[in-house]
Amino acid sequence: MTRCIIALVLLFALVINMAIPVLAVDYKPGVTVGQYVKYGNFYGWLRALNETNWIKTEVVAVSGNVVTLRFTGEYRNGTTMTEFPLAPHEITVIDISNGKFGSDDSESGKPAPFVYIMPGNLNGGDEVPPLDSSYFINKTETRNYLGVNRQVNILEKHITDNRKYWWTWQKIYDKTTGLLLELKDTQRASNTVVSYGFSVVETNIFETTVIPPEETASHLEYMHIAIAATIIVTVGVSVLLLKKRSK
Repeated sequence: MTRCIIALVLLFALVINMAIPVLAVDYKPGVTVGQYVKYGNFYGWLRALNETNWIKTEVVAVSGNVVTLRFTGEYRNGTTMTEFPLAPHEITVIDISNGKFGSDDSESGKPAPFVYIMPGNLNGGDEVPPLDSSYFINKTETRNYLGVNRQVNILEKHITDNRKYWWTWQKIYDKTTGLLLELKDTQRASNTVVSYGFSVVETNIFETTVIPPEETASHLEYMHIAIAATIIVTVGVSVLLLKKRSK
């Protein structure tokens, strides 16, 4: 009797599983033309990154699953960038559905793990294209960027072959748009540890409460002018009062 009940339960579970379809992940762009992220806070052993002041990635075209990104940047000495760390070219075309560079890129058809963008609206546990690279979103959580709480997808990897070598990296993406917000990378070989990273300093994918550096400078300039004017007026009034008293 007990065996019959167990068999019926297993059969019922099998029928239920067959009746419920498995929902496939829909790999679609989450971005629109004109959205951008500007990165700063660069550090690390890579010379190109260590000398970088800022890099901006902007969405210039979206056609179906294909997204075109344009990169601009500046070195700390004020020189305009012509080559961009971790990006193939100034204009990069990516098929969001499979993780391959598009036909307008010299790396046409070559699969590559996403760096600056991934599909939008993915969740923890979802596989990230290219699907043969075994990249999965580790978790989805809320983090604060530029004074705003945002849902983010965290992609991280830990690789080690022995005690002398290990490699760990973490990429944090805005969940809605799929655009990168922060990157950290650390490697150890023998007794040497090297790392690099950067994070968002300005964006229009969400309203921020942090004033960009350029605006901050102008605000400070206006504040200094206002303080100087206040001091001048105060001194002038004090002089007039003293003259009246002396009379």
